[in-house]
Amino acid sequence: MNARPGCTLVGMLVSAVAPDSPVAGVIEPGDVIVSINKQPVTDPADGAKKLQQAINSKQAVLLVNHRGTNRFVALPVEETRG
Repeated sequence: MNARPGCTLVGMLVSAVAPDSPVAGVIEPGDVIVSINKQPVTDPADGAKKLQQAINSKQAVLLVNHRGTNRFVALPVEETRG
């Protein structure tokens, strides 16, 4: 599943990753989150909504496009309190 030249990639662009984040070293700035828990991500607001929904399941499986190659990344999801 590679992005083809001339194809439009739809998803949520990663602009930064916190060094202490569970995805540090796995997801990089410039990556595009294409889906969350098998649900397509259409824009940043949609991605935020789907991540919030993933909190209920305690796990998120992301489909991430990294430099033209799609790969799945499984992440534990913890609800933040405060």
